[in-house]
Amino acid sequence: MTVAPGNLIALLAVQQNVSDLQKQLNLYGNIDYVVDEGAELADGYQPPDSWFAARGVARDDLEAAVAVKLPTDPYMHVWFYSWKNLDTKSQWPQKFNQIGSRGLTLLFDDVDKELARILKEFPNTKVLQQPIKIQRKWGETTSALVHDPEGTFVELVSIANNPLVAKAQPALPHHRSFLHFMMNCVNFQETTKWYQAFGMDHDHGVDFRNLHHDDQFNRGIGGRDVFMNQMKTFSHHENVWTDCHFLRSPRDPSHMHLELLEADDCTEGLKDPGLNPTWFQKGIARYCMKTPSFEAAQRTAKERGYKIYIEEQRGALNWGDSQWFFFGDVDGNLLTLEQWHHQRYWGERD
Repeated sequence: MTVAPGNLIALLAVQQNVSDLQKQLNLYGNIDYVVDEGAELADGYQPPDSWFAARGVARDDLEAAVAVKLPTDPYMHVWFYSWKNLDTKSQWPQKFNQIGSRGLTLLFDDVDKELARILKEFPNTKVLQQPIKIQRKWGETTSALVHDPEGTFVELVSIANNPLVAKAQPALPHHRSFLHFMMNCVNFQETTKWYQAFGMDHDHGVDFRNLHHDDQFNRGIGGRDVFMNQMKTFSHHENVWTDCHFLRSPRDPSHMHLELLEADDCTEGLKDPGLNPTWFQKGIARYCMKTPSFEAAQRTAKERGYKIYIEEQRGALNWGDSQWFFFGDVDGNLLTLEQWHHQRYWGERD
């Protein structure tokens, strides 16, 4: 029996508030991101006042909004916002104009249909804005805004005569591509159900293989003990995470996932997001991109003077072996560049 496609197409963006837009654009440009002109407002068009009011900001507060993407990713963007009144206070619940990544965007065939489904299945969902029309260069865009169970700002969008779908195809092995962004959850079970209801499922290929822990973590460079000691860079301690889901849309041919993490005793341990971002904070905490060469990417990051948090980690996953490093962008937000290898790349024999 043929199953009809779901309404969700893909993760479209993670939203990031920046302290210096041009410096951030330069840094992301150095790791291959380009400005997507299609996401820009149509010439002469300005969003209605309701767009700003729904987000708790004023029109004059916003200096600029720029969406960037990796050239071969069909959908995923980083949507930068520059504010005159950027809020740098560490706080939770989070604000729309608070520094760092405070929201995400999901792409649908029909926003009105999806919002009706959400309110039927999750009637406590807070709706910040009913669907409105935004004129963008890629086409008329319907936009609604809600809070997920974490209080993350989630924009629901659809594009008239969507030009992105027909061109969507996976990145090739030599291309850099977005893999996932990570969200630490205070309400993990509720939040997982909320996102799975869009039709996203956990990708078991991302699970660690059932191996001895020194083969699972950092094989050849110290094993699990070294791995866990490295994570102390982010105030991380062993057994802090109790569950994890990498959710993806069945209609998105890219490598993109939404990573949801459950933290043990999270209400006491997770940091309120603000300045000095860390892995161990509430909400969206990290972006991960696939890169064709770990060594070249790491060398370039060092040459450009980027802050390196962890120089190398390794993991043995169901789909293969990975090698990655962590570094910071202009505001210190955690970025990961990861190279994929075949299984047993470092000699594991089990």
